[in-house]
Amino acid sequence: LCGMTGSFALRPEHIRLNTPGELQANGTIQAVQYQGAATRFELKLNGGEKLLVSQANMTGEELPATLTPGQQVMVSWSRDVMVPLVEER
Repeated sequence: LCGMTGSFALRPEHIRLNTPGELQANGTIQAVQYQGAATRFELKLNGGEKLLVSQANMTGEELPATLTPGQQVMVSWSRDVMVPLVEER
């Protein structure tokens, strides 16, 4: 997904929708869930991976109501928020 080997975790609130960033991917919104202070987006990336994004509901940003299932979006995040996962043996 980002040219690195191994498995990584990303917190949903560290991923941005339709905002350029250090690492980027494209995908399709599968579901949108309004959760009060934030909206949760379930995405399927073009490579088939599933990704959760949590976006704060703040005035002045793209309103979650404008982002709907079936819509193509770009997601981005910083390399420093990726947490490497160690496989158990």
